[in-house]
Amino acid sequence: MTAARGGGPLGGRPPANAAARGAVLVLIAVLIGALLLARGFDESDVASGDGTTDTTAPADGGDGDTTDTTATDGTGDDGEGDGTTDTTAPVVPALPPEEITVLVLNGSGVSGAAARVRDALLADNYNVLAPDNAERTPDTVIYHLPGWTPEAVSVATALDAPVDVVQPMPDPPPGDYGEAVVVVILGEDGAISIAG
Repeated sequence: MTAARGGGPLGGRPPANAAARGAVLVLIAVLIGALLLARGFDESDVASGDGTTDTTAPADGGDGDTTDTTATDGTGDDGEGDGTTDTTAPVVPALPPEEITVLVLNGSGVSGAAARVRDALLADNYNVLAPDNAERTPDTVIYHLPGWTPEAVSVATALDAPVDVVQPMPDPPPGDYGEAVVVVILGEDGAISIAG
């Protein structure tokens, strides 16, 4: 009986050709992997189950830590058209209410307004100092010390106040606010409804 043509054990191609084909397949796989890594995986590459492209991501990154990401217009930090995504620093969550010292001042001219706002904040477990009066002012403002922006927004949210009333404390501060890190000054505009 004669041996199968090609010298392989099953009559196929010689083993040297099989090794060459295997090397070519590995090279192709490496090239595909390199192309995918160079291109990167952005969120728009993830297809949803209905055949459309899903470009949304969970607001909290899926792990409970909220981050703010801003996509570029195709240019990276270096101005080159590399299409990278710049990621801003993580958004810091506000401290719990009991760790936020708030002072409420009445500049609205409505008697008892500061006490009503103080009571509402106490009900939400904020550490609220005794209310006081301020000069009459047309606009409500919620001042905060540097680094206390999330806490001031938390106070505004608790009071159903528009977030645009939150402002950094002027330097120098318009008054002596003791240990308060957030100061609510009620204005005549009625921006905080429970004050009226």
